[in-house]
Amino acid sequence: VKFNECVRLLKWWRFVRIDAASSIEEVRTTLIELLCASAYDRLSVEATYTETLLKWFSWLAAVTAQRIRITFSDYPTIEPFNREAQGNPLWQVIDPVNANNNVVHSQWGNIELEEFAAWFAAARDALSRLVVHERDGNDSVVDGILADLFGNPVLTHGELS
Repeated sequence: VKFNECVRLLKWWRFVRIDAASSIEEVRTTLIELLCASAYDRLSVEATYTETLLKWFSWLAAVTAQRIRITFSDYPTIEPFNREAQGNPLWQVIDPVNANNNVVHSQWGNIELEEFAAWFAAARDALSRLVVHERDGNDSVVDGILADLFGNPVLTHGELS
């Protein structure tokens, strides 16, 4: 399982979700990348993409629902922290090289943040069902779940397991 491929899957998943969103019009690539980096830092990867994504979506569902602040300690910030920096006051996902750059949309309020959290919870639940159906050999159900999560192209371009 490769980190970069997991990031690509989550970026693709984001596009599928935006098409069905009620209040979210855009999710920044940087936000998805940093959420994936944080999931990788805390959880690493499993033997399969299904197991990895289930673990990541489960953790990200909790992080987004609870609005847990995401920061990184790999690199020192290039700018001193500024308490007056602009950014979303409800949730912070901080750029690893600039402690003043919160990548969460500054215009997102409770409605958008709750919808975003619901996306991760729904993906977690779908992947939980997928694992059961994979184990039981219900390939057509697995394909349907994958199509719901990632759109029909995932069925013609590869599998997660």
